[in-house]
Amino acid sequence: MLTRLVVSASLAVFIATQAPAMLASGKDSESTASQPVSQQVLPRAPNSAMLKVGRDGHFSGHFFFNGQPLVGVVDTGATFVGLNEAVAVEVGIRVEDLVYDYTVATAAGDVKAARVNLASLAVGGVSLKDVDALVLRNNALPASLIGMSFLGRLSSYGVAGDTMRLVQ
Repeated sequence: MLTRLVVSASLAVFIATQAPAMLASGKDSESTASQPVSQQVLPRAPNSAMLKVGRDGHFSGHFFFNGQPLVGVVDTGATFVGLNEAVAVEVGIRVEDLVYDYTVATAAGDVKAARVNLASLAVGGVSLKDVDALVLRNNALPASLIGMSFLGRLSSYGVAGDTMRLVQ
């Protein structure tokens, strides 16, 4: 019950604070960044990644979900990495086998979610195995979220100016 409350609160905070900027003026998520996402991951040291802030004020970049390159938005308020069903299928998760036993509160209302395990999640020189995530129904998220189930396993992460540094 507590997990559901934390997950619901985290996703509600994301939807309320980040989604409006991503959806502003009818722009799609690819056009909200100050540069193309592929250019936002800066040259890296081993076991680290540097992300530049986008025009929308959020840190995003090309992450590799189970080896598949997809855009991810860093959300320190999200308990888990969050994916929509369509993204889950892209990264090899059989959504027809999932049990949607979590209820997550979003700006659009309650959405059912299933807990999954990503074999790997990587960005730059950072690569983790066995990362907990939630798959949400009905395209509830405007982008895949990189939450604390990934960030909390790093040795550090932080922001200085317009750059976020992730260190494994």
